[in-house]
Amino acid sequence: MWNDFTDFELAQLAQEYNLQSYVVFTDRLKLANREEVECMLTEYEYSVAFPQQSLDINSEVVYN
Repeated sequence: MWNDFTDFELAQLAQEYNLQSYVVFTDRLKLANREEVECMLTEYEYSVAFPQQSLDINSEVVYN
């Protein structure tokens, strides 16, 4: 999903989502943990798209 993004773009997006604490750069300014950053960004976007409170699987269906 994140293949078209540069390390810098992923770091910018992490900053925008307040996930900057997960970003770790190498001395050559490459993401040392790109896979982890991608995972955190995916989880964040999923939580925004599908809020937990709207997914109440155990609630009973009411028919009118």
